[in-house]
Amino acid sequence: MKLTLEFPDPVPPQVLSAITELLAKVGAGAAVAVEDDGWTVDRAHLLLRAITPRARQLLEAAVEGGGWLDGPAFRAQYGERAFYGPSQTITKAIKRGGLDPGS
Repeated sequence: MKLTLEFPDPVPPQVLSAITELLAKVGAGAAVAVEDDGWTVDRAHLLLRAITPRARQLLEAAVEGGGWLDGPAFRAQYGERAFYGPSQTITKAIKRGGLDPGS
């Protein structure tokens, strides 16, 4: 049987967690597929508010580079550990769909 659940965007992270936990209890044959309709301007604003200033600096540099970032040049400007912390912060915020962790 195929069961489809639809939620308005953005889906609260606690809802996704609850569904995933339930399916884990069901066991073999159960799967979760998340279809994302894409990022909106509002979601992008939420993402920018949810990340640290250093992470925002990293994203801005990637935007200025047309989606690319020269790693050695970025490290030369901001230090050898310039990617530590900001990249993890961005990854976590994207996995949350740009939502604030407290929402």
